[in-house]
Amino acid sequence: MFDKFSAMFRFDSQNNASANCPVVEVPDVGAAAFKVMLSFIYTEDLNELNGDNAMAVLYAAKKYNIHGPVRPSLQIPIPNCEMFS
Repeated sequence: MFDKFSAMFRFDSQNNASANCPVVEVPDVGAAAFKVMLSFIYTEDLNELNGDNAMAVLYAAKKYNIHGPVRPSLQIPIPNCEMFS
């Protein structure tokens, strides 16, 4: 389910010391959205999902193939968002 995401964190404990592990950088996902995703991955908790971070969480969930946060992200009202016809 989280194959793309988990591949970023693969670690061979037999051959690598933790000091040799590279830092995982996620430059295109903000800290708040990343925190929501991690919370979902480890606890299935989306309590921190809100109108301020819903779009960023949706982007990150789609990018890393994590389906759980998608529907809740789409159901949150986005502040200052208006429908135009």
